[in-house]
Amino acid sequence: METLTGKLSEVLEKLGRAFLIAGYLPAALFILAHQLFLFPRLLGRTMTVLQTPGLTEGAEKASQWIYIVDQSITLLLLPILIGVLLMALNTIIIRLYEGAFGWQKHFLLRPFQLRNQRLAEALYGELVKLKEAYTRILAELSAAPEGAERTQLEQKRASLALEIQRVHEEVKQRAPIQRLPRRLEMVKPTALGNAFAVIEEYPYERYGMDGMLFWPRLRPLVDEQYATALVNTKMVLDLLLNLSLLAGVFGVEAVGFGLGRGPDWWLVAVGAGAWCLAYVFYRGGVSTAYTLGDIICLCFDFFRSRLLEQFGLSQPPSLEEEQALWLRLGQFLRYGEGFYFPPRQGEGDGQARAP
Repeated sequence: METLTGKLSEVLEKLGRAFLIAGYLPAALFILAHQLFLFPRLLGRTMTVLQTPGLTEGAEKASQWIYIVDQSITLLLLPILIGVLLMALNTIIIRLYEGAFGWQKHFLLRPFQLRNQRLAEALYGELVKLKEAYTRILAELSAAPEGAERTQLEQKRASLALEIQRVHEEVKQRAPIQRLPRRLEMVKPTALGNAFAVIEEYPYERYGMDGMLFWPRLRPLVDEQYATALVNTKMVLDLLLNLSLLAGVFGVEAVGFGLGRGPDWWLVAVGAGAWCLAYVFYRGGVSTAYTLGDIICLCFDFFRSRLLEQFGLSQPPSLEEEQALWLRLGQFLRYGEGFYFPPRQGEGDGQARAP
């Protein structure tokens, strides 16, 4: 028994703290819930060693050892297997709770998808149109010669800037904290999905950076305190989502067996309680995702210049120039064509480099 425990401890140490907390712990609680609530009801089996009259002392000890081995397998090995499965399916579990799959957005959760799109359009529709018009004016200004036409474009730009500022103030009064993305194509049917959509949208709206493209490259460059906060917060998020998933599965089992056995209303009540816990864990995961988003946004704010240095580029003096630089660098990373790569300091932006 000591050898088995030692081997398990060695395995858990190699798998790491994230697995122990976010994978093994939810799985162990899942198995324990079966031992406490389902198995005694369905099989008449308890977690106490049954004392059978008439057994010899040797047979009694053998029975106890069989029970100990059985419980070791149930409470130690099975949670490891389930925990490994949870960690392997981590991305799928997150996407499931985001409502990112087509069958969720277009069928199962379609009413929530349409509701969130209506809310996003009401909040940010005018703002998105004004920002698109402002971007077009900037593009025209970059090619406009000096003279009356350029002066007129400058006046339009100033007018649009005032309009954008006005709409920002109105949106802030209606929704002080952003919980939905501005672009309709990024809206998801669930709160967790929209939390991640807002995170993804943040660097693009501020700096022209594709969050999904640049985050894996920026992540290794952040300071240790931010890296630690990211790891810990993501671990808590995974823990809560795994607890929610397993509580939901346990609820389905309990309600299913309860309705199929007579019915057994005690099991049905246990299953309903498990579903309530699943929702509580999910809402905790959403709150944790907001915290994770704050940390990721800070990393884009503070450390993006380090990423430019890795590409041999320097941060431009104006925000508009920086946005154009990130857009070009993103095109280079997506398509691999050299003419997309922004000119380094001291280089001209000649005809050969223009797309």
